[in-house]
Amino acid sequence: MVFGHLRFLALGFVLFGTCVNAGTVGQLMEACRNISAPDDRLACYDGINLRATQDLEFSGDRSGQTPFFTVRTGDILTYRNEDAVLVVTVLDESGATVQNLHVGGVGSGHYTVQKPGRVRVQMDASGGWRLSVRSGQGE
Repeated sequence: MVFGHLRFLALGFVLFGTCVNAGTVGQLMEACRNISAPDDRLACYDGINLRATQDLEFSGDRSGQTPFFTVRTGDILTYRNEDAVLVVTVLDESGATVQNLHVGGVGSGHYTVQKPGRVRVQMDASGGWRLSVRSGQGE
């Protein structure tokens, strides 16, 4: 679930997991949407594992959370604050904090992923923010 005023742009996904033959995010989402049993449909959505082959871009105002996506060692998360305060928390699948980051004032920073896995990013801001994920040279 995406909270707040989060707008999600994700281009160039390759999907791994239960529905390996799905060619696009739209096809995979459609396959899950067509499952009538609620528990099975939820399991299908939960099984989506996104991996960027190109850039992932997220933006929003105030607080928001990205959907889960897969990162590799060496991938670079770049965050930009458009207001007074931005706190960025990278969370693993269990909800444990992988990394806390922040920007005071308008500006940006970056984080190089140290450990591969599925993550989501919690953004807590006083205004607008942007987050990009770039593929690195990792595993």
